[in-house]
Amino acid sequence: HDLRNPLATIVNRSEFIGNLLDRIAQDSPHIGKARESSDIIIAAAERMDRLIASTLAQAQAQTNVVSLDRHTCALHRVVDVAVQLNAEAAQRKDITLNNTVPANIAASVDEDRLAECLDNIIQNAIKYSPSGGNVSISAATNAKGLTIRVKDTGQGMSEEDLERAFR
Repeated sequence: HDLRNPLATIVNRSEFIGNLLDRIAQDSPHIGKARESSDIIIAAAERMDRLIASTLAQAQAQTNVVSLDRHTCALHRVVDVAVQLNAEAAQRKDITLNNTVPANIAASVDEDRLAECLDNIIQNAIKYSPSGGNVSISAATNAKGLTIRVKDTGQGMSEEDLERAFR
């Protein structure tokens, strides 16, 4: 309860700011950017609230089992959330982020867990890519399921590191 109250305030204030921005004259190029920032803050705070709720539920159960809240969703949208969360960091390093996931791919996933994983991977891709680099997120389906790829222009990972990272 105490962890979630500050997030409710962040969401409420961000929605208030967003509503004010909607009422201000739209001829300023900064209004759109401010509104977009307000929307990103709201999405991040709502995601954090769901992560806290999930963490609290897992702590109550005191098990080593991770519970997933799976439902079918548009994969492009989930990737977009992770891309938007990292857009400013990429911009600071002049790194281009590309979400090339086809809009027609739907998957049964836990959106928050997947967004969290993608967020972490994209953060690392930005961190280890040189200025002026690229980070691209793609996906494809086949008979075995779904493959999501994050490709960057960084130094890469050794085979040993890859094995440790994806156990």
